[in-house]
Amino acid sequence: AGLALVLALTANAADKPATPPAPVVVKTAADVLKRWVDAMGGEAAIRQNKTRLTKGSLEIPALSVNVTLTMLAKAPNKRVAIIEIPGVGEMKTICDGESAWRTNPQTGGLDEVRGEELVQEKLEADYWLLIELEKRFPKMELKPVQKVEGKDCHVVEASRGSGAPERFYFDIQTGLMVRRDAEAITPLGKLETETVFEDYREVSGVKVAHLVRRVRPEQTGFVFKTTEMKFNADLDDARFRKP
Repeated sequence: AGLALVLALTANAADKPATPPAPVVVKTAADVLKRWVDAMGGEAAIRQNKTRLTKGSLEIPALSVNVTLTMLAKAPNKRVAIIEIPGVGEMKTICDGESAWRTNPQTGGLDEVRGEELVQEKLEADYWLLIELEKRFPKMELKPVQKVEGKDCHVVEASRGSGAPERFYFDIQTGLMVRRDAEAITPLGKLETETVFEDYREVSGVKVAHLVRRVRPEQTGFVFKTTEMKFNADLDDARFRKP
């Protein structure tokens, strides 16, 4: 009986013309950002996760480098990135919400991050950044639709009032973020970067990109593939303090 019902439903569906999806109507940048939060799983589902542990492989194709990257994040503004380099050791970038440091496994030294680099690290450590973009970027403007990574995307240009504006691209069909364009502060100076988000998967009720590609005009572009992600991991505050 169960099989007969499935066949009957399939036959009925085949007899009827497919109903085209309702057109997506957005009028403002705020509309696009609301769709983005909903597409991820909704604000309530996102906010119930206060920590995040992410592990994966970090590949820098131009340098033939493939290492392990572990990222620890804790609301509202703590973050640690640990790169394990075979034969060398661990390189860490630590942000406690106010200050940031980098460790050098070759010298055993510790460098404090300052100036614009610190501003950048604090922004990346902002746990709620992606659901509070309007608060972090006071000026937002909806730009014309643009095709990115083969997808028609809503484009939101955002400015913090200082520094270069950023652009966020959201798939019109799914509402998910496809790319983020920003100015990165690097040892080589300020460089325009494009970060592409792919392979969204649901983790604890939240859709998260498991493949991240960053494109830069020099040799530090990378591909990060997530192999493990866990929300509400037990992360003590001590892990985010100055070494």
